[in-house]
Amino acid sequence: GINCSWNCIEQTPSSSLGLVRNHRVLPFLVAANPVNYGRSFKMNTVEALAAALAITGFLQDAERILEPFPYGQEFLRLNHDILLAYEGASD
Repeated sequence: GINCSWNCIEQTPSSSLGLVRNHRVLPFLVAANPVNYGRSFKMNTVEALAAALAITGFLQDAERILEPFPYGQEFLRLNHDILLAYEGASD
């Protein structure tokens, strides 16, 4: 298995992951965490999990896991329109 941060994923040989290089596609979302505020594709773990929940129709769960974080509501505000668009996408 691979144990690394997403920040180091580019240095991880894609063959170790069993994937074709550049196979992953992340949704265009903007981080609200204090380290990467306003930067696209730089979400932290809770933001990524909340985004996945929101995109798959579990917005209340996304809101719930973001509650403890001071930037949680800001993440949802910044990405509101795009999260709705992804949720409604058929493919």
